[in-house]
Amino acid sequence: MNRKELLQARDWRGLARLASGAARRELAAVCALLVASVGVWAFLDIADEVSEGETRAIDQSLLLLLRMTDDPTKSVGPLWLRTALMDITALGSVTVLTLVVLI
Repeated sequence: MNRKELLQARDWRGLARLASGAARRELAAVCALLVASVGVWAFLDIADEVSEGETRAIDQSLLLLLRMTDDPTKSVGPLWLRTALMDITALGSVTVLTLVVLI
């Protein structure tokens, strides 16, 4: 093989590496788009079920699970559990959501 043929072969290898790198990046972008699309679809599906009231029975059973059977005004578990659950609930408040959106 002469020098010109070697350079051409090296160029093809470089192009092949460049193309495979681009294909990997494109595959990553397609996978990220797929994950985002599935997430949006799942959110919209759950939001539809909640707005129609179809999750009310599940919600109520979960809430009653965290209450005493003889006195539903008292919560089950130690004080730290109640505090932790109240903190998680506060994450959905208008103030926290506004700060998250603005930041």
